[in-house]
Amino acid sequence: MPIFERSQWIPRPIDEVWTFFADTSNLKEITPSSKFLEILTQNLDSMHEGQQIEYKIQMLPLIRRRWVMEIAEYSYHHFFVEEQLSGPFRFWHHRHQFDAKDNGVWMIDKVSFQFRFGNLGKLAFKAFVYKRLEDQFDYRASYMEEKFGASPARKSGSV
Repeated sequence: MPIFERSQWIPRPIDEVWTFFADTSNLKEITPSSKFLEILTQNLDSMHEGQQIEYKIQMLPLIRRRWVMEIAEYSYHHFFVEEQLSGPFRFWHHRHQFDAKDNGVWMIDKVSFQFRFGNLGKLAFKAFVYKRLEDQFDYRASYMEEKFGASPARKSGSV
């Protein structure tokens, strides 16, 4: 199963970093406009385990897909996990971890996923999806550098 990992040090207090990421409306800020993201869920209350969030995302040019995620695990100021309930992947598990240390926060993302459609899905991953995933996280890392003075992101994983 492919695993995509990124980490980034943010020189801000945990309260500020956590509040930013726990607010789903900020997802549009950290997503490139070229990727098209629409948050369909209205009136989101504060993040909690069991919360469901529905998006519409652009998979390929002219192809948009509904994506329903659930906050499967949640530990205030430490981590939250998003899992796909329905959407483009067979399996999607994204752990957002926040470790307060060094007068700031280490933000660590670990995304595990599986594609649909067997070998055809693997080809699509190599041709399109990996690049889109990298672009999304690169954009977010740049945004965090500009807004919060974060360090450049470190890349790792087994994709």
